[in-house]
Amino acid sequence: MKHLKFEFNKVKRYLMPLFYITVATQTAALYFFAMVGRFDHDETNSIMMSYAGIAGLASVITLCVMAIYGAVLASKFIVRDYIGLNKNKTYLLPVNRKELFNAKVASLSLAVLISEVLGLVVADLIFVLTEMLFPLVSESVTSHLGSLGVSAMVCVCFTASIILLASFVGIYRSSSISVVVTSVVLVVLLGNVLTRMMVSFSLLSILCALLIVLLTISAKSMMANLIDHGEAE
Repeated sequence: MKHLKFEFNKVKRYLMPLFYITVATQTAALYFFAMVGRFDHDETNSIMMSYAGIAGLASVITLCVMAIYGAVLASKFIVRDYIGLNKNKTYLLPVNRKELFNAKVASLSLAVLISEVLGLVVADLIFVLTEMLFPLVSESVTSHLGSLGVSAMVCVCFTASIILLASFVGIYRSSSISVVVTSVVLVVLLGNVLTRMMVSFSLLSILCALLIVLLTISAKSMMANLIDHGEAE
């Protein structure tokens, strides 16, 4: 617990920037797609004429931005300590390697989760309240709160998972650049699929979110064991 508190104190100054980025990105994306759906009635844009489609598209945009920014933070606060000369310094610290690694991962995960959850709640609340007063979409927003909730949950799960998986790749390849590159690749690969799932298959998107969380937990355990049994260079 003391390691977690120490590591979290190092990243907590990024709580507000992460929060503001989430609010700004989600709010801007929600209104952008709602406006497009409002004034462009082309059949190809039908996805932007429903709250489910708007919420899905906006959440994926937020996921992309947060995953890339989070990857930069992960490179700074996690990966940097396990590559190059810093790896030797970290391995020679008089602490349990696995506990320290888990504390670093948990502290960054908490920072991202807290900031993104609160940011999404604020952004979605602003959108819902304004839609109740000055609706841009023909549907009733109160009957689609579930869509906003599902999109937010899936967004948070995938954001944290992508950041951590990219971090593990960076440690494994001993490259901080690989963290951002991996994050971008995962965002590109998953973005379009996630949008479709959140719009048409809410249950499937929830299951996929839980699956990637379990995959990330498993990958973290493997990486922690690898670090615990590794040797300084």
